[in-house]
Amino acid sequence: MEIYVSSNGKESGPFAKGLLEAYLREGIYSPTDLGWCEGMVEWVPLGNIFPNLPKKKKDSRKKTTPFRMAVAVVIAVGISATICAILLRDQIFAWSSNTFRSSVDLDGQVFIVTKGGESIKLGLAQIAIFNRTEIHDAIPSLRGGLQAMRQSGSSWNVDFRSVDDWLPKAVSFTQTDADGRYKISGKKGDILIATCQRQVFDDTEKYVWVIPLTQTSHIDLSNANLWSNDANDVIGILDRFSR
Repeated sequence: MEIYVSSNGKESGPFAKGLLEAYLREGIYSPTDLGWCEGMVEWVPLGNIFPNLPKKKKDSRKKTTPFRMAVAVVIAVGISATICAILLRDQIFAWSSNTFRSSVDLDGQVFIVTKGGESIKLGLAQIAIFNRTEIHDAIPSLRGGLQAMRQSGSSWNVDFRSVDDWLPKAVSFTQTDADGRYKISGKKGDILIATCQRQVFDDTEKYVWVIPLTQTSHIDLSNANLWSNDANDVIGILDRFSR
């Protein structure tokens, strides 16, 4: 049997039935194209003539059209721009926070009130101001250094110079005079650390103060705001105030 084919308004053939079936399988012709052979009243879809042809599975994947591609590009560019803007904003915020923080000129007195009510002025107390972020970043190395000291049987003698290798560079540093008075400058948000020790008979008392700077211009360091009488507790104190 020979069959004529009408595809896209153009007639071809005749084709042997086996050959036309092969063409259909290869996709040269479609089952919806029309076919006619001698004895037929009218043209019919080739799918009617070859009902046993396997049906072509529909591609479930969505075709990427130029419009979809353009939308995808716009979305990708938008996301990238947003991420860059966020990163830039954070950098600007960090820079501006550090640059435009208001300065603080601080003064005060360092003293301890004994159980008997006597006020002991602490001369040569060391007072340093550190950047809050730098102190937080230095905590792991400072903790390791103090632990090494304890393991070797020694302890921090509350001299900043003995832990210079583990601390960031101080924004400013001073010592109290013989009357326990001091003056120092920093910026709002910085952290003031003051250390001192006092010999009481056969014992050595060590004191640590940790004060976040505000706009206050006068701060006395005494029992009232003393954070520890053990200098080795400084790690926990710094960890709390540098977050």
